[in-house]
Amino acid sequence: MSQRGSLSVLVAGYLALILYLVIGGSALALSLISQNRIQGVVDSALLYGHDKAQSKGLPNQGKLEDSIIWFLETAPSAKQLRILSVGVSVSGRTSSLELCAEHRDLMGWFPLGRICKISRAESFLTG
Repeated sequence: MSQRGSLSVLVAGYLALILYLVIGGSALALSLISQNRIQGVVDSALLYGHDKAQSKGLPNQGKLEDSIIWFLETAPSAKQLRILSVGVSVSGRTSSLELCAEHRDLMGWFPLGRICKISRAESFLTG
């Protein structure tokens, strides 16, 4: 009894598996990069705003919001984001920023969804 068949089905299966792994790995890498970029923008925006808004170690809520909005509108790193929501709060010497955004994929292949990040900054008086 002789069995004859084609290897094309096996090769096609392996190629499909390889393609699936490449696309999945790319999506995973892109999501990790997007999370880090969004965290970097949140940290930078808060530090900029906190520095501009404080007087004698206490941040002003209105100045903080204005400075953060200005940063998010003008910084090149923030222009890569589609900002969905911004939450700013001040408690004593501590400023907080919660930002939810989508990172724009250059190729437009992968929908990344909503990524939310939080950052806090605190003033310390010296001298």
